[in-house]
Amino acid sequence: MYASLESRVFDSYLKQSPSEFAGCDESVVSENCWFALYNWTRSTYQFFANNPELLVKQLHEDCDLPGIFGTYSTFENGAKIKTALRKAITALNRLLQFVWESTFAGECNDHSLTLPENYKIPKKYITLLGHTGITAVDNSLIADKYAGMFSALKELTKQTDGFAPTWNYQNESYSPELSVYANGHRRFVRCIYRKKPDCLTLLFSDLSGNTDAFNRLARWLKENDYQEGFWLDTSNAKNFESSGISFKKNITGNNISNENIYLYDHDHIGFKAEYSVIRAPAQSYHLTIQNPRDILSDFENLPSAVQKFVVKYHAKCNGCGYCTMRNKGKCNPYTIIANFEGKAYPFCPIHHVYSYHWSSLNDEIADGLIAYLQYLQKSMV
Repeated sequence: MYASLESRVFDSYLKQSPSEFAGCDESVVSENCWFALYNWTRSTYQFFANNPELLVKQLHEDCDLPGIFGTYSTFENGAKIKTALRKAITALNRLLQFVWESTFAGECNDHSLTLPENYKIPKKYITLLGHTGITAVDNSLIADKYAGMFSALKELTKQTDGFAPTWNYQNESYSPELSVYANGHRRFVRCIYRKKPDCLTLLFSDLSGNTDAFNRLARWLKENDYQEGFWLDTSNAKNFESSGISFKKNITGNNISNENIYLYDHDHIGFKAEYSVIRAPAQSYHLTIQNPRDILSDFENLPSAVQKFVVKYHAKCNGCGYCTMRNKGKCNPYTIIANFEGKAYPFCPIHHVYSYHWSSLNDEIADGLIAYLQYLQKSMV
């Protein structure tokens, strides 16, 4: 548990950034500049995690949060908790946004950033930045302790990258034009400056509880041509409350779209990992399958390793009635009964999306995931 909900939020920014520095692989400024930016950003997260009252006026006692697929609407004081979490997220994001926009508009040298004459620095940011090692003097921001950070950030504002495009809510499409600004900002917030952020994979390996099992699974996915995706902000609110990685393979023969981490579609099989500060545990690991009714109906012909995996982890019918409600009561329950080692199991073929998820991995789960995906590759791809 944390000292407050707000400390939990600010610490999550630290956890979702790499613990080891890696500079930009295409840069005209020195490695020292990127290291200064990295140090300033992570030290800022650490400072506000230790002193959240300086960024958020009202602190809230830390508490249990809903797990993956849990809902705040049915959680005790859920609405208040979620509001407190997102207020803290917004407070830190606004500070980072100010630094980003100031760098975008200003002219920088080794130690300082000179802003346009008509550019005003709000008093609250003068105070907050002072806590982080940046001093406001007249119309300049001075970072003697982090010399070069503005030069690195200035370059970052000019670079495009290969991350997921930004969703344009106005015309409901992904817009590469809008992604230049947003993606550069994401890289700044996450302290990830290389075009391919492999460090995210390392993050989820460290959080998995069994790095050998995770690394073995990730290595198998890469060797079997699953497309790897990195997501610096997976939240629907686009507010940096979550990040993730995905490995997916298209089963339709069409070109693979890399625009969505969630894999909840009818085109892909695969695996993903996600970190979300509004969930507890924050990390989660997921398998995506397709055509569960066909798989379960053919249960007796599944490989033994897949049978064991399905029996242990696939959702069982609990009589919720959802399968009949969604068909307006015109059919009997979809429950599929399968026999395994002398026992009958009532499988639910609908809620498979919610059943194959874990907060940690081990050798048994990794072996099961590999066996299941091997079977799906042969039967679907």
